[in-house]
Amino acid sequence: MGEIDENIARALKYFLYGLIMGLLRHLSPEQKAFILMVAIYIIDAAILAFLVMLLLKASRKLRRKMLSSAGGIFGRLRKSEDFRPRLPISVRLSLLCPILLLLFAAVGGGTYNFYVLLRWVVCGTLLYVISKVNKMDNKLWIVVMGVIALLFNPLAPFHFHKDTWELFNLIACLIVATFLLLSRSTPHVTVSSKNVTHP
Repeated sequence: MGEIDENIARALKYFLYGLIMGLLRHLSPEQKAFILMVAIYIIDAAILAFLVMLLLKASRKLRRKMLSSAGGIFGRLRKSEDFRPRLPISVRLSLLCPILLLLFAAVGGGTYNFYVLLRWVVCGTLLYVISKVNKMDNKLWIVVMGVIALLFNPLAPFHFHKDTWELFNLIACLIVATFLLLSRSTPHVTVSSKNVTHP
């Protein structure tokens, strides 16, 4: 049975070869050149598709590694006590307003009055947060928030190009959002009625 299949395959190969050679004999040189050019294009397209598949596969692996690395770094930061200050829930919620304003400003939206409001909100909120973080002696976040508050201070404003400000707005938005995600709520302290003495 195997020898029969092999003979059939050999006969089919010779038949196709003879058919192709017979067709080529009846073609003009221009037609032969055109067929050769089409064959080269098909081979090039196949090679290009193969390379694109390899690049996509490699990019997916690289992306998974980058995400896992970033997740590991962020996870270690969340476990680190030095990077996770405890703040009241009211202070944490107050950070949502400057984050949203900075995100809107990062895409180039808003008028002159909006940017004036942005300076007051960002600077005022971060100074308020610094006063709360200072009680916990977290010097790293005090420096970071202090630099951002100084950059956005409305009393002695800095003047940069619009594109530069959009970059600063995006960086500040990411830093404040990271601070919000890393921060923890202060534990609720309950006072037992048994320990309270009444006069």
